[in-house]
Amino acid sequence: MCIRDSLLTSHPRTTCTDPIAICGMPCDKLLPCGKHKCSNTCHVGACPPCSFPTEQSCRCGNTKRKVDCCLVTYAPKLLRRFGLEPAEFLCKKRCESFKKCNKHKCGRICCDVGRKYGGRAQDDPEGHHLCHLVCDKPLGCGKHQCPDFCHLGFCKPCAVVSSRLLLCACGKSVKQPPVACGESLPYCSRPCSKLLPCGHKCASNCHPGECPPCIELVEKKCRCGKELIKNVQCFKTNLSCGNKCNKELKCGHVCSLVCHEPGKCLRENEANGSCGQRCGKPKQYCAHICQETCHPAKSCPTTPCTSTVTVYCACKHHKEVVQCGAFDKPVAYAVPCNRQCERARRKAELERPVNEFDYYPRSMLWLGHHDPGLVAKIESVLEDVVLDMNKLGVQLPNIDPDVKDIIIEWVQYNYYLDIIPCKKGKETYYEVYFNEKARLPKLKLSEAAKSYKKKSEMTGEPMYLSLIHISEPTRLGMISYAVFCLKKKKKKK
Repeated sequence: MCIRDSLLTSHPRTTCTDPIAICGMPCDKLLPCGKHKCSNTCHVGACPPCSFPTEQSCRCGNTKRKVDCCLVTYAPKLLRRFGLEPAEFLCKKRCESFKKCNKHKCGRICCDVGRKYGGRAQDDPEGHHLCHLVCDKPLGCGKHQCPDFCHLGFCKPCAVVSSRLLLCACGKSVKQPPVACGESLPYCSRPCSKLLPCGHKCASNCHPGECPPCIELVEKKCRCGKELIKNVQCFKTNLSCGNKCNKELKCGHVCSLVCHEPGKCLRENEANGSCGQRCGKPKQYCAHICQETCHPAKSCPTTPCTSTVTVYCACKHHKEVVQCGAFDKPVAYAVPCNRQCERARRKAELERPVNEFDYYPRSMLWLGHHDPGLVAKIESVLEDVVLDMNKLGVQLPNIDPDVKDIIIEWVQYNYYLDIIPCKKGKETYYEVYFNEKARLPKLKLSEAAKSYKKKSEMTGEPMYLSLIHISEPTRLGMISYAVFCLKKKKKKK
């Protein structure tokens, strides 16, 4: 029915049988879709379905197509009034998301779970991602399988309950029903007492299954049968006495295998009768033995001996390890003396009795105790100068000015060496030179300081000294400005 005012006034209806006026202009009514207007000419009755082309997405939202607007926006009841059926648009893409079990994939065509709920299986009220396969995993009881749908995490405990009595292995301890599946046997403290194959009784408490090995202490023979081993657990076999077989073989050697079963000695080679051990026969021209493999059918090879010998020089200070090399006659070895021998000879000549010249005043003993590292370095330098007869001069390590007079006296009196001060800029250092009177002390200062320390500990004599600068003539008639006086060291509280 046209509702325009101009038409109503120009063609008024007086009765209900009068024809409805039609203006001939576009209908222009808003269609049920709420988006478009009717494009037909003014008509009587309801407007036809909206046929404007509209974009429709598939269920999963990955594919789109063009269809009439009514098929997308109209309610199913309204569509059926016009003789139309709502058509669901499905693409051909298969869902690859995992179901709730996180093991099996969905596989549904054009799945909308991911579109609706962001792919979260827990927000799937319609249950499209619920796995309908049976879990069928073995339960903790070891007898039944899980009957639930495929799931995450551990399976539930077995729900099977038995109405029978649960007995221990010997049948004397009982657990009354109901008994859950997989429940352990009731505890029984009675001995098992089953007869074992060895003839002893099982000493364990009542238990299911096979009995453990017998641990009864018995006497058993070893593998070779020569020794009787006592206090051995019954289940142990293949015992060894630890002794070598020592049975004589055809080749002349004895079996070197340790305790073995009778008849299983070292096998001799059928071709040449060799047992595979070292020959061991003494060589003709040296004190070594043949190192070749057992050769009963042949004589020892006449090759140079490959064993090693230690050879000393005439003074016995130098040695060398050489190959024996004896072949068809004995070998004479000659090792010449070297620089080490010369040093040892000269050291023996220069050493003197301990108490003849090796007297150390208390000032030197204090130095040996106070700075043993410096004393050891200087002793090494002085010994090299004396033994090598070095006349070029050797520089001593850095010396503290407070102890320089002590060191000069030590070098000149105990070693008879020349010591000369030298200057390099503002620094002063000392060089030591060899002379014909040079000697080595039998007792070193470092050793004397240690002996003096032990003596002071035994007698209670104070070892700690303090340095005072005074003038006093020394034993060499020189003036020394470093003299040590006794002074007890104060202990910290």
